[in-house]
Amino acid sequence: MTTTKTFENDFYTMIDRSEVNLKGLTYEVYFDNQWLLRILADRDSVAAILGEHLAQWAYNADDCQYVVFGEDDFIYAAEDNGYCPIDLHRRELATATLSTEHPRSEGMHSDIKAKTPTCVLEALAANGFKDCSWGNDETPSYYIPSLDSSMIYTHDDVGDDGQILSDKISFAVFIDSEFVETYQDIDTAIERAKQ
Repeated sequence: MTTTKTFENDFYTMIDRSEVNLKGLTYEVYFDNQWLLRILADRDSVAAILGEHLAQWAYNADDCQYVVFGEDDFIYAAEDNGYCPIDLHRRELATATLSTEHPRSEGMHSDIKAKTPTCVLEALAANGFKDCSWGNDETPSYYIPSLDSSMIYTHDDVGDDGQILSDKISFAVFIDSEFVETYQDIDTAIERAKQ
């Protein structure tokens, strides 16, 4: 999966208390003790888009080669733009890892998967779970291939009438096709499913 992308549309964020549009800039997301986003453009290209004052502030050292953003830099930008590019990358990476066993499962139950926090997908992937969602299931399902008797189903919060009550996601654990319990946090559900 490529980590290099371009802000194709308007994407506003803040640099030195000034709102800037990152449209047209190419970037990559990487991990260095934390998730970071690095703008892949030389200083002159950045200055042409951001203006000289902000480029000077962003490249606050003479030997600075890149403008780098952390996830905190996109807190308000995510609200305005509808997504955080760092979170989007983390989500794509986790989804790709989860779907290696059954690639067609990735597109199943996309409505519930879209509500599932990125950290939940990362926790499932980090613990060896794979997406095994099927169209005839009501919700996404995940299992560990070596423990195929244990499953975790992710459920959205719906009432008896099928109306969505909240964006909350819960986790139902099944072992040997028998319901065990529904958990409110993914770590507890994973721990139970791996017993």
